[in-house]
Amino acid sequence: MNQELKGDVSVERKDSTLLCKATNDSQQANAQSGTIRALLANMIVGVNQGFERKLTLVGVGYRAQAAGDSINLTLGTLIRLCIKCRQV
Repeated sequence: MNQELKGDVSVERKDSTLLCKATNDSQQANAQSGTIRALLANMIVGVNQGFERKLTLVGVGYRAQAAGDSINLTLGTLIRLCIKCRQV
């Protein structure tokens, strides 16, 4: 993975820690260092844990079931859907 750095931010690696620093005292450099820190943290979490989304069905007559690599949705009495999940 790559993350482009602007000239106002430097990243140092100490042991297993990344340290993002603003190279000057401007407000923009400080904001960019926080943004880069958050982007790097999200990249690390994404590589280690992957992406996950939890959904909640609200209402009467809705049902979802996981079946292998697909999700079966029953929406009311007439609509039945089978959605294949893609492998990553």
